[in-house]
Amino acid sequence: MEFIERTYPNAAVLYTVVGGVPCAPTLKKITGDGLMLVGDAAHQVNPISGGGITTAMLAGKIAGRVAGDAIVADDVSDKRLAEYAGEWQKKQGKTHERFHKIKQAVYKLSDDDFNKTAGAVLKYPPEKRTLVNVFKTALIKHPKLILDVLNVFIQK
Repeated sequence: MEFIERTYPNAAVLYTVVGGVPCAPTLKKITGDGLMLVGDAAHQVNPISGGGITTAMLAGKIAGRVAGDAIVADDVSDKRLAEYAGEWQKKQGKTHERFHKIKQAVYKLSDDDFNKTAGAVLKYPPEKRTLVNVFKTALIKHPKLILDVLNVFIQK
């Protein structure tokens, strides 16, 4: 905290995450003058699984290329570095947003809903217990999810 206070005296703490993974939509603003947020810092964690290595590597690759180009051009302004945010959005952003919406829909299910779905999935032989079959079973057991899933793909 001392480093932040000393280096960025006018900065404000927006929120604190301790011991958690930010399974949320990517931050709306992930660049600034001389700054690019990547991985957990940018909320680029898969909202469903909590995994972030793959997305952080993709974001880091994009950010590294953009940073290199910006340094060669002697321009590390927010405007220049925003190329990273645009490319992230184009390559992974929409998928990330969809995963977050699916997670929100799943969170509406009760423990009883999950138990019923799990019970139905357990009736499948082990080799048929795929993610697709779990998803189909959830939709059959909880038709209200169909609307939530449709909204994921219809909304911008």
